[in-house]
Amino acid sequence: GEMIKCGFIGEVGSVYPITDFEKRAIQATAIVQSQLKCGVSFHPGRDPKAPFEIMRIYLEAGGDAAKAVMSHLDRTLLNDEQLLEFSNLGCYCQLDLFGTEVSWYQLNPTVDMPSDAERVDRLKLLKDNGKLEKILMSHDIHTKHRLVSFTLI
Repeated sequence: GEMIKCGFIGEVGSVYPITDFEKRAIQATAIVQSQLKCGVSFHPGRDPKAPFEIMRIYLEAGGDAAKAVMSHLDRTLLNDEQLLEFSNLGCYCQLDLFGTEVSWYQLNPTVDMPSDAERVDRLKLLKDNGKLEKILMSHDIHTKHRLVSFTLI
């Protein structure tokens, strides 16, 4: 028979502080990634320390930074210095809440959600610092309220 190859592992989610179960899942992701050489995607908890901690666990377990994507950085790393420091770890930096134009972040009310214009400024910052090839962008459309229209049943 044909062999089925894994193309991507994700989205490996965690909260912050990272639980023991989630730490084991990140370590397992690194082990499988190092064997299969596939890409991986991480969903960080809503704290600026979360992406750094995920990458530390992943790299210590043998994962390849060049094959990793950190999602939701536009709602997690809220200043330029944090984003640039994180970008030096070598993974893909994903700003993926384009189109979510709200005045505050419902899941973390202490955070002002950036506008799309601010997201573009963050992309320019990464580009101007030599990280153009490590930028991913998208929109996180996964619930009905983010659609243009929907029908309630």
